[in-house]
Amino acid sequence: MKKLGRQAAIGLDDDLLSWYVVEVRNGREGHVCRTLLASGLTAWRPVRSIKQIVRERGKAPRAQTRRVSRFGSYVFLQAERRLMEEGWLLSEVLNLADVLLVVREAGSRKAAAMPRGLVEFYRNSQPAERDADCPKISEGCKVRILVGPASGREGIVARVDRERVLRLTLLDPEGGPTPATIICEVGHVDLLELCRRPPTQTTSHKAA
Repeated sequence: MKKLGRQAAIGLDDDLLSWYVVEVRNGREGHVCRTLLASGLTAWRPVRSIKQIVRERGKAPRAQTRRVSRFGSYVFLQAERRLMEEGWLLSEVLNLADVLLVVREAGSRKAAAMPRGLVEFYRNSQPAERDADCPKISEGCKVRILVGPASGREGIVARVDRERVLRLTLLDPEGGPTPATIICEVGHVDLLELCRRPPTQTTSHKAA
C-alpha cells in the first residue's frame, strides 16, 4: 500500500476527519494496524489485559498477564471523509492482506463514520466487564447504550464477534433503523429485547 495518509490529511481540521471500522482476520489486528500506520494513515488497535493460569509439567501453576485486542477483530482507522466517500482510499484499505471488510452504513455502500467523540471515549475509558448476561445478547437483539457519547441511544445488534464485541445499527426515536453504525463492548449495553430480525446491514468486502 502506497503512502497516502498524512499527505492528504496535513493541515486538515478535525471536522474533516472521521473514524472508521476495519474488520480483519483473527489474530492479525496488530499486523494490519502497523501496515495502516506505515502507509501514513492514523490507526488504533485498543488492547486489554487478561490474566490466565499457566501450568507447566513439574512446576507450580503461575499467573500470567496477556494483552489481547479489546475490540476483537476490529481496528479503528481515521481518514478524511472526502477520500472515503470518493472510494479510492476505501479500495486501498480493502486491498490490504488480512482485511476482511470496512463497515458501511446500514443499507448503503458508504463507509460508516463512527459517532464523533466515541474513539476518544474509548481511549480514556477502561474495558467493560464481561458479565453473566453476555451470552444472552446475540444478533437481532435490541439494546440500549449505557456509556459514552451515544449513551441512551438504542440499537439492534447486527453482529457479535468472538470477543463479545457488538456491531450495532442505531435506531431513531421512533424505533426505525438509521444509517449510523457503532462498535461497542457487550458490557456497555443493556439488553432490552431478545432477537428481533436484524436490520439490513451492508459491509464492504474484498472483491471475490
